[in-house]
Amino acid sequence: MKRFYHALTSSGFWIAFGIMFLSFLGLSMPEWVASRDWGVIGQPSALQLSLMPIFFGGVSLLFPFCVCTAFASTQVDEIRSGFMELRLIRSNTMRYAIQQITTNFIVSGLCVGSAFLAHAALCHLIALPSMPEIYGSHEIPFSEDCIYAPWLSCLHGLPIVLWVGFAIALTGGVWSTLGLAVSIWIPDKWMTVSLPTFVYFVLNSRTIYLLTGIRIPYAADLYNDALTISIVIQSLSYDALLLLVFTLIYMIGVKWRAIYG
Repeated sequence: MKRFYHALTSSGFWIAFGIMFLSFLGLSMPEWVASRDWGVIGQPSALQLSLMPIFFGGVSLLFPFCVCTAFASTQVDEIRSGFMELRLIRSNTMRYAIQQITTNFIVSGLCVGSAFLAHAALCHLIALPSMPEIYGSHEIPFSEDCIYAPWLSCLHGLPIVLWVGFAIALTGGVWSTLGLAVSIWIPDKWMTVSLPTFVYFVLNSRTIYLLTGIRIPYAADLYNDALTISIVIQSLSYDALLLLVFTLIYMIGVKWRAIYG
């Protein structure tokens, strides 16, 4: 529990949280300010403001950077200070690796997930709740097979907000594990955040499809606005595969460090 407490109160966690929160505000607040002249009928709902930034601007660009900054970079400090060796003496490689992976996954997921939920809470304080049955401007044209469609009229869209927060946290936890894997092999904080960011954008571009003809899920598929049951299953399977690969890379690195230092 002490490690979780220190991780949640670390400067890296709050820097990453602050960057994500400001990235959300970067698109929603200008829209809200501009809509003040449109009258109540034309203003966007709190749900629309909450969801608007997750696919564009700073959020999509800085997402991999933030999830690797929240905790993974602390692995570099442990290696350079020799603290990792002391922990391995008191424990074993498997237990150490599981503790690090678990802490990293939870802390990084909480960082980006809570940033989204904090932004959503702010939007619900300053804007009207989603009421598409009253205000036409609140209508979000989800497709019929989208799982969000029946949730839109439930508690002003609260299930949508909760799902997106959970999905962002889960995705963040997966990609932060790559940052942890990089840090164990290359104990450099800049590489810990930059290399996973590079891999993130390569895998989420059309590069793989153009080279191999294989389409892989996009990182944001688990919370996009065309989410269906089949996409959920596909995205969760892809995330599980990525997590397995990143975890194996990290665990091999821990064993290598334990032997060779």
